[in-house]
Amino acid sequence: MTHDYDGIGSIEDLHQAAREAAGYSDFGSDDYLEGLQVLLDSFEREADLTSQGRMIARKMIVSALSGRLTSEAGFSRYPAHVDVAVERPVFVCGLTRTGSTALHRLLSADPAHQASRCGLLNHHSLAPLARHGRRTRISSGRMPSTGPARRMRRIS
Repeated sequence: MTHDYDGIGSIEDLHQAAREAAGYSDFGSDDYLEGLQVLLDSFEREADLTSQGRMIARKMIVSALSGRLTSEAGFSRYPAHVDVAVERPVFVCGLTRTGSTALHRLLSADPAHQASRCGLLNHHSLAPLARHGRRTRISSGRMPSTGPARRMRRIS
């Protein structure tokens, strides 16, 4: 028997929604399930969510699960990524209108580094490794069909 967590859905239902959203089915190892269970239990016992809050929580969880599916598919497609060491990553964070986007763009212009594109940060995927100081042109085939992301079918 499945348990519907305060209208957010059951774990099975959330997994199915993520499969449909991402178009993939392999979640990889199940080491994330305990954390998902704790999160759903917390939503049910402590959050006292409104109907809109439940809808947002569901979308957030389905998005995270879809990201996991997409990442697993990416690691299957590009197994060499597993062995790439990420040395001294740089995270650019800032309040609105403080220049953080300009700094991010400046840093990402360096061909020796690979940066996440601002508009794609919420769309989990693995890009091929940059080679010889150039970014590899990729098609992000799982982009949403609406909104500003629709216009960003290709990145380079």
